[in-house]
Amino acid sequence: MKKIHSISSIIVIILVAIFALQNTSIVEVKLLFWGFSAQIALLVVILIGLGFILGVLFSGFSKHKEKDEANHSE
Repeated sequence: MKKIHSISSIIVIILVAIFALQNTSIVEVKLLFWGFSAQIALLVVILIGLGFILGVLFSGFSKHKEKDEANHSE
């Protein structure tokens, strides 16, 4: 199972790199009264990284919560 996870991670990294190399145009991002310009590839890489970090944090939180519930039931 760990080998499948490693292979799928490598494939995703390669696809993100290909996407980044092919999408170098500048886009403008606006949110309410805030805005900035950046390369679309940079934005995608940052958002993927942010999603990964949030996934790890929430995964750890849920595992910790399950462990606490198991300790309280004993």
